[in-house]
Amino acid sequence: MIYRTHKKLQTGKRIIAAGSLIMPGDLTDKVIEVLVRREILTPLAPPPLATLPGWEKKAELLSKAGIPDAIRLLEADEVNLSKKTGERVEIIRDWKQEVIFWLTPPSKPEG
Repeated sequence: MIYRTHKKLQTGKRIIAAGSLIMPGDLTDKVIEVLVRREILTPLAPPPLATLPGWEKKAELLSKAGIPDAIRLLEADEVNLSKKTGERVEIIRDWKQEVIFWLTPPSKPEG
């Protein structure tokens, strides 16, 4: 599952900005459980890919490959998805980064 953080987090030397996406493996299950209980993390609600600007054709291709929404795309194995779509792995990675961009709210200046 993918989560969004509502507060700035620090894990060791790493700082995670408020609004960031927490991907599988970013934090331990136990830490996620505590942060969800404290309402610092919430599960990300997956928008249909076709609703993202310029994603109609990509959404159609990904839907045929069994990827109905942003969450499934972000969780998908790039190599397997590359084989299913006929797109290069690098393209799949670029798509994932673009989806992360669309799903991450702009950072607010601190102060």
